[in-house]
Formats: sequence, structure tokens, C-alpha cells
Amino acid sequence: VRVDEQMHGKGSLAVTTPLRKLAQTVGLIGDTEEQLKIMQRCHAIYRKHGVQHGKDYAFVLQNLGISWMDKALKEGGFDFKTGLAYEKGDSLKNLKKAKALMEQAVTVMKQSLDEKHPDIGTAKINLGNCIGYLGENERKIKLQMEAMESHIAVTGTENHGSVAELYANIGRTYSTMERFEEAEKAMQKAYDINCACVGPLHNGSQWMMRRLNEIRAARQENRFSQYSNPQNNNPFADGIAQIKAMGIQKTDEEISHALLSADGDISTAVAILFS
Repeated sequence: VRVDEQMHGKGSLAVTTPLRKLAQTVGLIGDTEEQLKIMQRCHAIYRKHGVQHGKDYAFVLQNLGISWMDKALKEGGFDFKTGLAYEKGDSLKNLKKAKALMEQAVTVMKQSLDEKHPDIGTAKINLGNCIGYLGENERKIKLQMEAMESHIAVTGTENHGSVAELYANIGRTYSTMERFEEAEKAMQKAYDINCACVGPLHNGSQWMMRRLNEIRAARQENRFSQYSNPQNNNPFADGIAQIKAMGIQKTDEEISHALLSADGDISTAVAILFS
């Protein structure tokens, strides 16, 4: 930054590229206030020169949006189960600022890049992450899927780490929506791709397997809570009656759990009860 300032002046557009990199680095060490300050300076330089187009300007908008999002999450945090940001101070207000800037970044990028360009894909991922904290999960998933198409178009294969990460992100989003079947499919896909790329012992693969197990447990619990709700007719009532007619002394709840694990198959459920 100092070298470019000496060569071109502190208000030159040439200074904005190293400033963006500096802001990213500052963000990685957790100084969100300094990160935001640097990106606001970048944005001000572009506005001073009257430049509001081009890929570099889009990057400034995107990084400024990320800075506001990071600030909001540091201030308020978010609920890991629902994925929603907490409202503390200006946290939600700052997230909405981030959303507006990221949407503008995508629009500006589309003016100078092909729709399938990976930079547009990355911008959509960032926008999706931001709006997910605001509860716009359906749109988030749509943006993630569009970004995935861009990444696959560039790499020529689905077996790539970036695609695995996108599937994992989609799986986590479905999980926060309690759509566990879709969540499991997406996370399983993420795990399979990551294992194909870097093996099952890689940290990323291990993380995906832990999330996959959590989703499966939540799905199982969700299914059983639906079945055990007194307002619902127990879909295993006939199976319970058949098993009890065999003289098996187990409670309805125990038999229901066994039938649930056996997907309703009587013989398998009986084997589970005696295993």
C-alpha cells in the first residue's frame, strides 16, 4: 500500500487493490473495525473518481459488504441451529447494508463478465451467506446452486473441493430449515466428493462426516417426534399390534423406535428389539 501511495498518490485507484488485500488480511486476524475502515476508504476513492463499473469496482463493493457482515456477526453472533443472526445493537441493520452492497456487486459483475464466470459465482456465494443470516434460505440455496454451476463449468468436473464445500453449505442450510432429508443428501454428496479429492481422513471430510451424523440424528429425532405426537395417528399402530400379538413384551415406544429404524419392516424391527 505504501509503495503504491508513493508512486500514484493516496487517492489513486491503483491503491485500492492492495488496500482490498490488506482489508482481507486484517479481517482474518479479527480486526473487523479496521477491515471496514479500509474498505470504506477504497469505496470513497472510487466514488471520488466517479467510477461505478468494472470488475475491480465490484470487488470493492463485495469486500465492503463482507466487512459489514463480519462486523454484524462479531457484534451479534448467530444461532447455530437456525442459522439466523441475533439482533444486538446494529447487527441486523449492518447485515442489511452488507446485503445491499453484495447485491450491487453481483449486478456490476454481470455487466462486464459472463454469467458463468467464477467471480460471479463467488459473489453469489457471499451474498447467499449474508442473506442466510437474515432468514432468506430459499434464495440462498438458489444462489449456491448457481455458483456451483459456475465452478463446475470452470473445473470441468464435480469432483472439486469448492463443489464439496458448496454442497456442505447447502446441507447446513437445509438442516437449519429442518428439511433433514434434503440436508442429508447434500451433506452426503459433499462428503463423497471431498473424500474423492483429499480422502476420508482430511479435516474437511471429517467435519462433513460429523455434520452428516448430526443431520441423521436430527432427522431420526424429528421423525419420531412427529410419530409420537398425540395429535397424529401413529403410522406404526398396525406394526405394534402385530409385534405384540407375537407375545413380545415391549412398550409401544420401544416398538415404535424399532419400526422407525427398520422403516416399518416387521421382521427387521423384531430383530432390532432382540439385538
